[in-house]
Amino acid sequence: MKNKCTVIQINGFRGILIVGFIILCAVAGFIIFPAWCCQHAWNFVASFITDMPLMELKHGAILWLIIALVSYVTLFGRFKISCINPLDAEMKNRPNMSDEEIFEAIEKKIREKKAEIENFEKEELKK
Repeated sequence: MKNKCTVIQINGFRGILIVGFIILCAVAGFIIFPAWCCQHAWNFVASFITDMPLMELKHGAILWLIIALVSYVTLFGRFKISCINPLDAEMKNRPNMSDEEIFEAIEKKIREKKAEIENFEKEELKK
């Protein structure tokens, strides 16, 4: 069994600074900025409603965490985006296929697609 692992090598103080910068940017982009947006959106709405408390950045972060967790829980498993070719998926399900079987499966798909196109063209000519 082949181990598919990636080794990231950090050389010296400059590498540590770059990794720190990347982590800081990720935290700013995925936590601080959305928290800031939640804070300002809440405070904007609070300015129109009397007796509504104003938020600080830490409260915005908590609100963002609540929004993110609720979104994750409600959408988990229901909303998926897949970018795989159906033929590739079929080949992955049968990893022990020989080259000839793979070529036959591809030719079969091509023949099916060609038949679909011919049937569509015949139906268009009838109209």
